[in-house]
Amino acid sequence: MADDQEALGELNLNLRLGYQVASAFAQQEANRNWAKFHVLMLVNGVLLASIVNLLDDDDPPMALGALTAAFGLVLSCIWMTILPRGFEYERYFVASARWYEERLPPVK
Repeated sequence: MADDQEALGELNLNLRLGYQVASAFAQQEANRNWAKFHVLMLVNGVLLASIVNLLDDDDPPMALGALTAAFGLVLSCIWMTILPRGFEYERYFVASARWYEERLPPVK
């Protein structure tokens, strides 16, 4: 009987610990997603400013304009692959936290 209580207590402790870790991972991944988003927005803003600066010139260098546009396309493709992957990780950690939460005993 005591062994069953001890095993149940250890199981509950493991469930609580798993829930805490999964919740912390979900929060960290959400913070990472926002950080990536902010960096990519900043770089896009710099690109936009450089394009506006190029268009403001009377005789803009075409090679620099084409290079800036190509860099913008590459950056957009990278952005398109990075952000959804981060959201997948976040959804996984949230689902893991919910799985642990459903198995936790009710608080008395």
